[in-house]
Amino acid sequence: KKDVAIRRKELLEAVSPPLLKYLCENAQAMVMDKACSVAVSDILGAAIGDLRPAMEAVADLAAGPLVPGGEDGQ
Repeated sequence: KKDVAIRRKELLEAVSPPLLKYLCENAQAMVMDKACSVAVSDILGAAIGDLRPAMEAVADLAAGPLVPGGEDGQ
């Protein structure tokens, strides 16, 4: 049996790239959904690899204007 730390690292190496890509492509939808926003935090906190594009996607949303009730009723 593999050591737990090695198994965890291998698993993170396998799942991190697709999770980070998905977050980059769907940042707004994920951040606006309560359940998914927890996943955003978990992905950014645990993923292995280049986090910058995903962090920038989330930061771009945070830097945008805050409109009570959303824009165009969103």
